[in-house]
Amino acid sequence: MILSDDIEINNDKKEEIIEDFIDILKKCEYSILLKSFSKIFSEILYSIYKDDFLDKIKKELINKETLFLKNITYIFLHNDDSDTNIILNNLFSNEKTEKQTFDVFQKFNNYKNTFIRSKSFLILLKKYLINNHVYNEDRLFDRYMELMDCALLSDHDLNDEKIINMFNEENDNMIKKELFYHILKLGHIDNSLINSVQVKLIEDEKYKESFFKASVMFNENYASKVGGSVSTSYHGEEILIQTDNENYIYDLVNLKILKVHDKTHIKNTQFKAYSKEKKNSYKFYINYLQGDKCCQNSMDYFITQYRQEETLMNFFGWENFLFENFSKNYTELSIILLENIKSYENYVIRIKDVVQRNIISSEYFDKLIPPIQLFFLTSLNKEYNNDLINKCLKYFESIDSKKKKEKEGTYYLLYENLNPYNI
Repeated sequence: MILSDDIEINNDKKEEIIEDFIDILKKCEYSILLKSFSKIFSEILYSIYKDDFLDKIKKELINKETLFLKNITYIFLHNDDSDTNIILNNLFSNEKTEKQTFDVFQKFNNYKNTFIRSKSFLILLKKYLINNHVYNEDRLFDRYMELMDCALLSDHDLNDEKIINMFNEENDNMIKKELFYHILKLGHIDNSLINSVQVKLIEDEKYKESFFKASVMFNENYASKVGGSVSTSYHGEEILIQTDNENYIYDLVNLKILKVHDKTHIKNTQFKAYSKEKKNSYKFYINYLQGDKCCQNSMDYFITQYRQEETLMNFFGWENFLFENFSKNYTELSIILLENIKSYENYVIRIKDVVQRNIISSEYFDKLIPPIQLFFLTSLNKEYNNDLINKCLKYFESIDSKKKKEKEGTYYLLYENLNPYNI
């Protein structure tokens, strides 16, 4: 903070501070601590010591130490500066450093940085995806499509012709397939254009599945475009989507879309369980639409999806599931919560009465691991004592180093409560 305040210090002290900063970034493995250093660095970029820091950082980057490289990429991505963006461009362009930098970017969810929003970065990212056959892997492909969304949204001259040309000029089949999905999501295409592109895609096996998913998932987006409210119901192997103007049946097994006027033939059909084969790639999607009522034993499904499929069920239909069912398996759910503490922070406030009644006031609350007790108490602004903090510190020290997500979650909770300046 001394350097960021432009306080004059002697050269030796300046070098010592910069060296300490570099050394910490070579060892830092906790995102919450890195976030604080990123805030500090944002101040340094406006100080008289900016060039001294950047010169030292560039020298250290020559060694290509993985952790330091990733941490610097994180900090530079979060601080939009012309000089740091030049360094970023060099890192993302270099075959020896591109993997580490793209590994950081795939977890990045802030597109305010001008370098990230530039055409040159889109080209670099697309090249990396194609050269490394990275499709839907670790969210990097999704990041590319999200940047495409940003590009479309920021184009004030966007029209139907531009969209069709963009689609037709794309040579990579996987990107082309997902591109239409994202165009639909944005709701930029009017109804007549949707119909014309529908015909092309539904007749082409390569795009059939992607189009089908897009049509169901984002029906509300483009149905509202033609002036209609939307309601959705589920009947066995079909989804009925009704708008004010049109009705569609989506056949989940045969991937067919039927426009209907008479809905009575499926009105009395009961929802039934899908076989594993029939669910196939739609299992996750159907459960997204249906929420936690999708299966007979939702707890087993929730845990299995997380432990075996590496999918955290905390979205639409499932957002409160963990808290509402905490008593049924609080041992396992405590670890899942701790490993995903940042993902659940905002959910607790929305259902604080449920948390107070079913968890904090429960007989088993004292049996919960210390960091989870701390999480629930602080989330609801309840008092806690230093003894609980000490227990959390001991728990942190006891966690096996291989359990990185559990260790980081505990560190995050401790840092949030022991960092009074929020830096």
